[in-house]
Amino acid sequence: MGKLFGRYSWKELKDLFVAGCRRFPVVLLFLLIATIDAIVLNHDHGNISPRTEFLMMFYPLTAALLSLALRLWSEEVSKNLLSIIVQVITHLLLLVGCLWLTSSWPIDTIQGTALVAIVIVLVLAVFMISFFRSKNDLTLWNFTFRLLQGIAIAFVVGIVLTAGLTLLIESFRQLFGWNIDWHIRSDVYIICGLLIAPVVFLQFIPNNEEKHNESASGLPKVLQGVVHYLFVPLLFAYILTLYAYACKIVFTWTLPCGWVSWLVSTMMMGMVGILILIYPSQFQAEKRFDHLLRRWLPIVALPLLLLMTIGIYRRVSDYGITVMRLYLITFNLWCYFVCFFLIWKKGRILWWIPASFGIILFLTSVGPQSFANMTLYKFKGDLKTFLTKNKVNNLSLPVTNDDMNAWINQQDSTTQRQVRDKLYYLGATYDIARLSNLLDTASFKHVSFYTYNRQQEFSESLTGYNLLDVHVIDIPDGCTRMRNFNESCKVLSEKGDTIIVESKTKEGKSWKFTLTKRRMRDINHSKSTPLWLVESDDAYLYINSFYYYGPYPATMDISGILLEKQNKTYHEDERMEKD
Repeated sequence: MGKLFGRYSWKELKDLFVAGCRRFPVVLLFLLIATIDAIVLNHDHGNISPRTEFLMMFYPLTAALLSLALRLWSEEVSKNLLSIIVQVITHLLLLVGCLWLTSSWPIDTIQGTALVAIVIVLVLAVFMISFFRSKNDLTLWNFTFRLLQGIAIAFVVGIVLTAGLTLLIESFRQLFGWNIDWHIRSDVYIICGLLIAPVVFLQFIPNNEEKHNESASGLPKVLQGVVHYLFVPLLFAYILTLYAYACKIVFTWTLPCGWVSWLVSTMMMGMVGILILIYPSQFQAEKRFDHLLRRWLPIVALPLLLLMTIGIYRRVSDYGITVMRLYLITFNLWCYFVCFFLIWKKGRILWWIPASFGIILFLTSVGPQSFANMTLYKFKGDLKTFLTKNKVNNLSLPVTNDDMNAWINQQDSTTQRQVRDKLYYLGATYDIARLSNLLDTASFKHVSFYTYNRQQEFSESLTGYNLLDVHVIDIPDGCTRMRNFNESCKVLSEKGDTIIVESKTKEGKSWKFTLTKRRMRDINHSKSTPLWLVESDDAYLYINSFYYYGPYPATMDISGILLEKQNKTYHEDERMEKD
C-alpha cells in the first residue's frame, strides 16, 4: 500500500489531499451537495415532501458514483472532447431519470428494482471501467483489492472520528452543562459519513502506474490462510450437503424443495468469490492446490445447478410467476453460463463474471422489458381475461365497485380465490394507479380485502383511511372530554344496511354506535376525504379510519377521536376527586 501514515510528512499529506481533490472535483462537489441536503433534511424534515427528500439524497449520491466511474474511464481515454460529451450526456440522463422517478412518486417495485440495478451497475463500473483494454485481469484484481482496502480504512476512520466527536460533545454537556441539541449530534454523523469518510476513500484510489499494477503476489499470507483453511472447507461442506441431498431425492424419487435454490445460490457465489480471490495464483507454478480448484470447482458445481432448476420449476408450477421468481430463473441460467465459461477458459479470465452480471441485471430491471413490468402485464392480462370471460350486467372496464360485487358473486370459489390472490400481489407490489384501466380504486380496495367464510362464500369488507387528515373538526356542544379512539369493536347486530357496533374499555366503559354500509361504500367511492361524525347516547365519534370484515358475526376496527358528552356521574366523580 505504499507508505504508512507515520512515514508521511504534513506537507506530503497536504499534497496528496490536494491532488485527490484536483483529480475528483466533480465527485467532491456532489458529496458536498449530498451532505448539505442531509443536514437540511435533518433540521427541516417535516416541511419537505417525501419525493423531494428522495431527490435531494438519491441524485447527488448516485451522481457522485457516476462521476467517479466516468473520471476513472476518462483517464484511459486520450480524446478529451469525447470524454466531456459522454460525461455531460450521462449526467443529463441520470438527472432526467431522477426527476421522472420523483414525478411518479410513490415508488413501487418497477422503480425500486430499477434504482437498485442502477446503483449496483455504477458500483461495478467504478471497479471495472478502467480496464476495458487490459490483456489480463491482474490489473483489475490489484485495483479492486486496493479499493477494498480504501473502503475498509475509510469506514474505520469514519467510525472512530464519529465516536470521538460524539464523546467530545457529550463531555461538553457533562462538564459544562451545555445542552447540545440532538440535531447537532446528527449533523456530526452526517458529515463524517457522507463527506469525510468518502474523501478518505478517494485518497486510496490508485493512479497512473499504481492503477495498472500487474503484480501477481496475490493476497497477503494471512488472508490466503483464511481462504484455504476457512472459506474452501465451508464451500466443500455446502457441496457435500447438496450432493447428499441429491442422492436422497433420487432414492426417494421426490422433487427438491424450494429451499435448495438458496443453498445452491450461496454455493455458486462462494465458488465465484473463491476463484476471484485465488486468481493471481495461476501465475505461480507452486500453487498447485489453487490450480486444482480453478479447474475442478466449476465441474463439481455444474450438476448441482439442476437441483436449483427443478426447485424453481416446482415453485413456478405450484404458485405461478412473480418478479422474484423471474430473477431467480435468470440467476440460475447465469450460473450455468458461468460454469460452462469457467470450464472452457479454466478460470483464466474472470472480468466477464461481474460484467455479465451487471449487464443482465440492468437489462432485466430498467425499462419496459424489466421483470417488474413483465409481471405486471402478465397479471393484468390474467385479470382482464377473468373479468371479460363471463360478463355480468354488461360489465365494462374499468370496473366499478358495484359491478365488481355483482360479477364476483357469480363466480365459483376457485375463480374468486385466483382473482383475490392476484389483486393481493398487485396491491403489495405495485401502485394501485397502474390498474386504473381495469378497476377503479374503490373496487380494487373492496375485492383485495375480500375473504372466505366457512361455507366458501365471498364476504364483504369495507375500508376507509385518513378521513381526518384534511379536516378541522368542530367540538359539539355538551362535550367534556376527548379520547383517542383505536378499538376493535364487536358487531352486535347487522340488519340490512345497518350495523350496530360496541366498544368496551378496560375500565368497563362502553359505547354503542349505529353505522350504515351505504355510508362506508360512499366513502370507498369518494375521490375526496369526507368527514364522518357518528353519535351515541353519551358520545360523539369522529371516524378517521375503519375496516369492516363481514358478514355478521364480525368485528370492525375503528380509529378516530371520541368526544364524551356531559353527564352527571362524571361531574360527581370529578367533585369527589377534588374534595
